[in-house]
Amino acid sequence: MLLYLVKSATCMAIFFLFYKFLLEEVQMHVFKRFYLLVALTASLVIPSLVFVEYVEPTITTSYTMTPVISEPLELNKTAQLTDVDVINWKLILWTSYGIGVFGFGFRFTRNLVQIIHRIRSNPKLRQQFSIKVLLQDKLPPHTFFGYVFLNKKQFEANRIPKEVLLHEEVHARQLHSLDVIFIELLQVFLWFNPMMVFFKKSIKLNHEFLADSAVLKETPSTSSYQNTLLSYLSENSQKKYQSIKMANAINYSSIKKRFKIMTTKTSTKARFLRLFLVFPLFALLLFGFSQTKTLPKEPVTNTSPILTITIQNSTDVWLNHKQVPLKDLAQQVLELSPTTAPKIEIHVQGMLEATFLGQIEKELAKTDPIAINVFADEYVMSRGSYQEKVDSTSNTVMLRTNKMTLVPDAHPLMANKGQKSLATTTAGNSFTERPYKDNPLIIYINGKGDLLVQEHLVPLENLTAFLSDRYTGHDKIQRESTLDVKIKVEDKTPKKVIEEVAHKVEAWGAATINIIGPPAGATKTQLVEYNALAKKYNNMDRNQMRILKKEVERLSYLFNVMTTAQKANAEPFPNFPEPPSVPTPPVPPLDKENRESPQSRSPLTGFFKVNGETLFYVSEKEKTTYFNRWGQKVDQNGEVLDPVQTRADKVIPGQVISKVYKNDDVVVAFDTKNIETSSATLKLKEEAKQLQKASKQLQKQSKKLQKESKHLQKESQKLSEVPTPPMPPTPMHPLDHIIEMAKQGATFYYEGGQISSDKAIDVVKKNEQLDIDVTWIGSKKPRVMISKSKSN
Repeated sequence: MLLYLVKSATCMAIFFLFYKFLLEEVQMHVFKRFYLLVALTASLVIPSLVFVEYVEPTITTSYTMTPVISEPLELNKTAQLTDVDVINWKLILWTSYGIGVFGFGFRFTRNLVQIIHRIRSNPKLRQQFSIKVLLQDKLPPHTFFGYVFLNKKQFEANRIPKEVLLHEEVHARQLHSLDVIFIELLQVFLWFNPMMVFFKKSIKLNHEFLADSAVLKETPSTSSYQNTLLSYLSENSQKKYQSIKMANAINYSSIKKRFKIMTTKTSTKARFLRLFLVFPLFALLLFGFSQTKTLPKEPVTNTSPILTITIQNSTDVWLNHKQVPLKDLAQQVLELSPTTAPKIEIHVQGMLEATFLGQIEKELAKTDPIAINVFADEYVMSRGSYQEKVDSTSNTVMLRTNKMTLVPDAHPLMANKGQKSLATTTAGNSFTERPYKDNPLIIYINGKGDLLVQEHLVPLENLTAFLSDRYTGHDKIQRESTLDVKIKVEDKTPKKVIEEVAHKVEAWGAATINIIGPPAGATKTQLVEYNALAKKYNNMDRNQMRILKKEVERLSYLFNVMTTAQKANAEPFPNFPEPPSVPTPPVPPLDKENRESPQSRSPLTGFFKVNGETLFYVSEKEKTTYFNRWGQKVDQNGEVLDPVQTRADKVIPGQVISKVYKNDDVVVAFDTKNIETSSATLKLKEEAKQLQKASKQLQKQSKKLQKESKHLQKESQKLSEVPTPPMPPTPMHPLDHIIEMAKQGATFYYEGGQISSDKAIDVVKKNEQLDIDVTWIGSKKPRVMISKSKSN
């Protein structure tokens, strides 16, 4: 500890001398402010730094010589302990330090309380940059944070020069009191260090330099400002000054040095030279006053290395925490293990496809590894290539997976024909088959929250529209029974984006939603919410369940967010009954947004907003075209692809669309100048008008039907709000009953003999079919008789 204090004080002294001789009189006061604060902090940190250097171990032979005593030693019995150290210097030093801390701490607290008392007990005037505190005492102006203390009579008589007021406002705006509070607190604990006094004086003096510099920018003449200070402040007034030590005030003793700095000009070359010298100074002190420890390196054993290959995002290959291309994998393995055959472990985050594993095996075969072990959450292979039992040989790849997914032989994920045999270990033999073309649907979310869906960059607000356009041949019921969705996230992906994506996908429709990424799991709040909802439905009669769709969707999402350990400790997921069949929806009336009949509704059209602009899209044969309000072709982000206005007959083949409406407003207008008007076109326009009239009539009828439908919904809600009768309490489990009796201090008997409560709990754990009879002794302590049931 003493060595640390000496090093720290020496660092402070070197920093301060550098400041005093090279920086104090230089016109760069902002830099000097931060230099003094950083120098103080560095002086406390540098002596505590420890750098470790590893060296090769050396083998040395040492000999120990044991002295031989030929004659026994004789003790001088008459010798007495004359110089006995009976003074406890350590206690004295710590007591002195404590007294100093208490004294300086008391002074700091007293000064702070005095300032707060002045603020509260005097009138205040709030202005733009500060709060003026008007004092009755004749004290020179001073500042503490945003409060400027002024004499009330002088201020009201307008006898305080504006330069002095501006000087104090600069202290308030630049928060010089923060530096003063920092150095005062540091001095409370390092009161014995004399360098603290020098640093505190320099910090406060530099504050005056900063304030003077700001005032001189607003004052036309330096000499007039100096004369104002001299005429307003005298040495006699300073002797009467009884302000607080922690406040920034005009100090008469520093006037001479401040006047010198006001007239001093430093060249740019000199400034850069002094700035450059600061860095070597810090480096020298770091090298000279930090600690260095030398440790021997651990010996390297000549055994077969275990190389770890990690597969991320289905295709990214990482070897020993370094990403490598698949074609260079064998070369990188040979460089890491040039003399011995390696053992290789392949860890897959999420799903592993058989074709990709075959490519990795082909590359690793060039290195002749001793063994290959594969660990994957899910493995996808061809149904025809699957074998239930495989004999393990030296060429067998050991695969350990939690889920085996089998796909048809013609599926794009079909296993590679040249793949080695696999010895698989699965948890629960979980097999699935996928009828979907893009199954599973994989959504990647990076650390910035950007979405990549099936190799397309999709904005979050357009996710539902993109998925609906891509899966046009499947309704929501089909998706909820067959489609698997995997959301792969990075370590720094915002949780709000993950939750919003999962919520959108859940509302759109999916059989399963798996979030793959850092094992964060559900939060405590989410676990409490899930357990409450799951317990609510688990306690219901399955034949008389009243199920709310929003709660079921929320349950599914929370269950998918939870980790495996959280699922094991949480309430089981409720066993919901099959939902009733959905009635066929009525055919919607024709409107201005969709004028085609259901038979001719070949291209899919619609609207969506990007960057506050509404775009119109036409999707046909997996090709989507986007238009802005001026009829120009744009991309899905609204960027113009063709500045020429699109012709009305080129929007949808076989149709002439001049204007597109939404909510009775024209959203897009196309070019109609180059279209020839013919009799057939005129007839089509008349027919369109008739269709518009018919559409309006249908809309009126639809509104009536909607009103009647809302009325029926309100009546049905009234019927559904009738509360269900409360469920009878479930009987207490025998083991819980024994534990409750033990808490109440019961006496236990088993087969006629008295036993302890722990023994009673152990007996009931082994056989829950025992008879338990409870009687009360004087209505205070229960007596529990445990015996074997007659059926046993």
